Amino acid sequence: MTYRQINSTFIPKSSDIPQVLDSAVTLEDNLALIEENDALISKVKTYESKINELEEMINSKDEKINAYSSVITALEEEIKELKEAESQNDFLNVDVLNVELLKLKEQNLQLQTELTSQKEHAQLLHILMLVLVIV
Repeated sequence: MTYRQINSTFIPKSSDIPQVLDSAVTLEDNLALIEENDALISKVKTYESKINELEEMINSKDEKINAYSSVITALEEEIKELKEAESQNDFLNVDVLNVELLKLKEQNLQLQTELTSQKEHAQLLHILMLVLVIV
């Protein structure tokens, strides 16, 4: 290739550009590439649809997890309230039982004093009977 100077710019005298290869060969290559491209695009679309399905499944599972976690927290709060109520109930039962125990102790003391007075009265009656028998 030879160059000539035109206005300080070099331009080749003749173009030695190689001719385009056989157009039929390139057309076949293009068709093969288009088919491969279409196959890959369909695979990508199926993968995208599978990804979307999996994302929907994940979202539904997340919603279920959130629902179950709220149920769990509600149950934990209910258990806590029941334990507090049970302990309060136990304290009330202990107080009631203590009051009943005090009443029973008072009754026991009254019955003991009554029993001792009856024993004394019975002894007095025996003594009177002995005195009457002797007289």
